[in-house]
Amino acid sequence: MKKIWITALTFIGLLFGSTLETQAAQTTTWTYTNLTGTTYALISDCIDMQNNIGLSGKFATSDYAEYSAGGIDSAISFYSNGGCLGGDFLGSYTLYELAPSDRVDLPVYELEMPVLFSGESVGSIRVTLLTNLTTASAPGGYVNYMSTNSEFTFGTPNTVIFIDGLTTYYTTQYITRVPFPTDPTRTGYDFNYWQDINGNPFTNVTPDTSQLIDGELYLYSNFSESYTITPPVQLPPDVDLPIDVILYNTGFFNTAGFLLLYLILIVALNVGLWYIGIGSNYASLIGNIAITATFMFLGYLPIYVAALMIMFYIYMVFGMNRSVTYE
Repeated sequence: MKKIWITALTFIGLLFGSTLETQAAQTTTWTYTNLTGTTYALISDCIDMQNNIGLSGKFATSDYAEYSAGGIDSAISFYSNGGCLGGDFLGSYTLYELAPSDRVDLPVYELEMPVLFSGESVGSIRVTLLTNLTTASAPGGYVNYMSTNSEFTFGTPNTVIFIDGLTTYYTTQYITRVPFPTDPTRTGYDFNYWQDINGNPFTNVTPDTSQLIDGELYLYSNFSESYTITPPVQLPPDVDLPIDVILYNTGFFNTAGFLLLYLILIVALNVGLWYIGIGSNYASLIGNIAITATFMFLGYLPIYVAALMIMFYIYMVFGMNRSVTYE
């Protein structure tokens, strides 16, 4: 089942009416209704604006809520007088249209009446929240859950201004919940959070008066420089000696590398002895055996290979000495 969260809704900025302080939250009652065919929705009771200039409301989260179904959209209907009477219908707006930015998952939706209904006074509203249910009866306890956990609050809207760097990033209004815009971006930096005028992270959705300047809330973007942590190279368990690490980093820590390095050292030893004038076959034998034994001790040469190489060197030295004696 596709899960779509419809979490909250705020209606603000009525053109006419008295200015009141924020009141206590009130619950919203929903009725499970068949709209058409197999399309079912929750219809809120009529919410009378009571001459208030703002209304903040939130929906309970639900696995069954949908933004659109059966060619119908979840929407809010507006009426010029109380009672949500058909003759007073002003119009309706879908939840998509009421989103304050391109993020439909924002927890707060803003509605400014003067923009939507210029010259009109909104007296009442009703919410239609579509569901993905197709049965005549809602799951047990679902309607009661939505009614108990959905609420609205009358109040006076305030302005919140988001500042990114030295420019205004986003401006909107709120009553009890601040709607956040899409996180800003900055090359080479990661966005952390919005902070208040005191430099503290803004974590409380509803600000207190100490965070306001002349009735307005200013929030500032907080970034940190981006960086990537590169984990250390994980060496194989058998790479434990300093010489092992050198060979591993230079690409010699394998059978072919061991043999190549071994032959290079053997050749270098014998060329060096010849170059400095030490032509003794026994000096060469001792050097070759020492290199071979070292490679065997470090595990770079198998024992049987080392044994064969030592026997070969002994054979070569005694063979060469015998030929010199015969001459």
